Amino acid sequence: MQALAIDIETTGLDPERNQILEIAAIPFDTHKQTEIRPSGYFHAIVKYEEIIGHPFALNMNKSLIEKLLGEDTPDMFEVFDAAARFQQWLRDLFFPRKIIVAGKNVAGFDIPFLIKQGFTDGTCFKHRTLDPTILYIEDDDDTPPDLGECYGRAVEAAANENRKLPDFIHHDAIADCMMVIHLFWEKFAPMGDWS
Repeated sequence: MQALAIDIETTGLDPERNQILEIAAIPFDTHKQTEIRPSGYFHAIVKYEEIIGHPFALNMNKSLIEKLLGEDTPDMFEVFDAAARFQQWLRDLFFPRKIIVAGKNVAGFDIPFLIKQGFTDGTCFKHRTLDPTILYIEDDDDTPPDLGECYGRAVEAAANENRKLPDFIHHDAIADCMMVIHLFWEKFAPMGDWS
């Protein structure tokens, strides 16, 4: 199944008040492992005149904020430019088809932020989304595991089969997309060692 892993890093949980700091989107096939190349995905660090956010989220994304305070990089854009580039990338890649979006809590968090902040109107996405969490719930879980816990469980399961999954830094948009992709691949298309 063709899907689009999307992850955003934000200054808080409220799309009405908080901002997207980083966005990544990577197309993939849930049942076929392929090489992911930077030329095949979208990534932007989003600049603002003023950053407005919740202290917890700002602290969690402090390395990203430090990047924003430093020298511009090729993947750094003002919010309106980042949104326009994302819209064009989606059109170039998928129009007129719609795509299934995948990610941890993507329907309840990422998509509302993307719509509210003008990155998409949502019409290019199918109404159903894929969240890998359901694949990694265990009997003694009181709540669904977060992305890091899911990936930890996948790493452990692979190690039990003498395989190694790649290491990723959690709370980085590209890495979180890659974690989502590998969580699906681990359930539907496991292969050998990814080290």
